[in-house]
Amino acid sequence: MSKLINLLAIASVAILVCSFGPDSANAVAVSGHHLSRHVAHDGLARRVSERKKKRDLTRRCQQRPSSSPASSSTTSSTATTASSSPATTTSSTPTTSSTPTTSSTPTTSSTPTTSYTPTTSAPPPPPTTSSAPPPASTPPSTGGSKVGIAWNSANTAALANFKTSSTQFIYSWSAWKPDGADQLGFDFWPMLPNAASSSISAFQSNVVAGFGSTILGFNEPDQSSQANLSPSDAASLWMQYIEPKKALGYALISPAVSSGSGGIPWLQQFLTACSGCTIDGLALHYYGTSASDMISYIEGFHSTFPSYNLHVTEFADDNFSGGAQATMDEIWAFCSQINSWMDSTSYIASYFQFGVLDSMGNVNPLDALMDTSTGLPTDLGYTYIYNGWSS
Repeated sequence: MSKLINLLAIASVAILVCSFGPDSANAVAVSGHHLSRHVAHDGLARRVSERKKKRDLTRRCQQRPSSSPASSSTTSSTATTASSSPATTTSSTPTTSSTPTTSSTPTTSSTPTTSYTPTTSAPPPPPTTSSAPPPASTPPSTGGSKVGIAWNSANTAALANFKTSSTQFIYSWSAWKPDGADQLGFDFWPMLPNAASSSISAFQSNVVAGFGSTILGFNEPDQSSQANLSPSDAASLWMQYIEPKKALGYALISPAVSSGSGGIPWLQQFLTACSGCTIDGLALHYYGTSASDMISYIEGFHSTFPSYNLHVTEFADDNFSGGAQATMDEIWAFCSQINSWMDSTSYIASYFQFGVLDSMGNVNPLDALMDTSTGLPTDLGYTYIYNGWSS
């Protein structure tokens, strides 16, 4: 009996000791805890990776700067109203420039980039169409031709297709000179399109002695969608940046005003505010569907400023007032009348038909002077660059 009692006592002590031992580990809970951290980390890693991929994709897929002249904040110059410039833009052009920006918001001029090397010979004229008068079979010897090229295309290999004995001048709504312009014999006219710091910087660094012959002032400063400058601010900027270039041998052409109701008054105020400025000619733009109306407008412009030669640095047969655009036949009639008149008008020193661009923006596409699929002039473009309106 005493042995039985001792065994029971030992068993009781053993049970009591075991009740104070450590708890058992919960392997499922520990495993679940680490799993949840691992999943969260993987999710964060995936989100970081996805953001990086998106950034990389955005970098790869960014659009090339527009070639429209244009405005104080973009290289392309695109017309938005009956009186505004379709460039801006640009510029960059051109954006350009950067783009012209037809010319373009101001917008900062962008510099079109290209790896092409322009050729040095222009192609023969193409076959004529039923609506197009034939281009001159032999480029006329014009000597004092007034025909200029408003250029804002990244395809500078095509530039050679637009150089004839009639096409003398070229500008790009910016201080960017198209590749090959000098070799082809173009007379380049740099522009300070607006007051954007990038435009001023490009103008200051590029426009040195011998870079060109003629400087063009601000692009449609009377328009809020373009250079958008008061006459007094434009005069101050002119004296600071443009006037000093006169000493380098440049001719200086005024800011180009639109044909809107504020264009001529803006220019009058600018000339008053800029009494110490050297102005060698006045620039103007015109968009409309009547050649007779354009002639009347230019005649009125000349009557207002009779002491100056005029440079029509943008024009096209385009309806910005609503309604139907001109047909191809109507555009031919418009160009034949207005271009012939400007050729024979003594106070018109140069003119630049809109335009030779990668995109016509919101300007009637039938006005295009370049076939963007080939880089060759359209039928309208051939007649323009050979000045064949009276042939």
